[in-house]
Amino acid sequence: MPQLFWDTDDGSGKNSSSIYGTKTEKKAEARAPLEVPPELRADIALPMANEVSTNSSQERLPEKYTKAVAGKAVALDARAYTATADQVFSAVVDAMTSLNMPIESVDSPSGIVTTDWVQRGLHNNNILGSMLGQGSNVTRHRYVVRVYRIKTGQQEKTRLEVRALLQRFSNRHWVSMPMNQKHTAAFFTTVEEQLGRLQGNTVAP
Repeated sequence: MPQLFWDTDDGSGKNSSSIYGTKTEKKAEARAPLEVPPELRADIALPMANEVSTNSSQERLPEKYTKAVAGKAVALDARAYTATADQVFSAVVDAMTSLNMPIESVDSPSGIVTTDWVQRGLHNNNILGSMLGQGSNVTRHRYVVRVYRIKTGQQEKTRLEVRALLQRFSNRHWVSMPMNQKHTAAFFTTVEEQLGRLQGNTVAP
C-alpha cells in the first residue's frame, strides 16, 4: 500500500510537506544577520519615572559631557518648571522628535539628552571653494540638554538647561561662534507645548 502521508520531520533535518501523496522537500534558508545603521546605534536609555536625574545635586555637567562643550562657545539658557523631572525629560525627547532634531544620546539617570550636529546651508569643502570664500554661510549647531531637580524654598521644581553650540564652516574647518538665546526659544516653546499635552493644560516657566 503506498504511503499517503509523511511526517513534517523525517529525521533528515529537512522540512517536508505532502500534497496528495507527493513528497516535497524544502530546505531552510539561512537568514542574514540584521544590519543596524550607525546613525541608529546611539546610546539610548529609556526614561523611568522617579529615576530621571538622580544626580541632581551636582551643578556641573558630568565629565563625559563637559568634554563635548570644553573650549567651545556655548550659549546657556535655562528655565524652571513645577512639572516633575520625568515629565520634563519626556517632553524634551518629544520636542526634539517634533523638531526633527537627530538625537545622539539619551541618559536618563543624568537627565541629559544630546543631539547630533544639525547643518544648515550648502556645504562646499573643496579647495577652490574655500579659496574663494565659499562655504562661509554653512553653519551647524547641536544641543546638550540637562534636566534635574532643584528646590526653591520648600517647593521642588525641575530645571531645564539647554547648552547650544554653533559652528561656521570657514577655510575648510569648523569654527565655534557665539549663539544668541533666540535660537533656543523655539525649542523651549515646543517643550512647553509637549508638557501641556502631558499635563492636559498650559505650562508656564
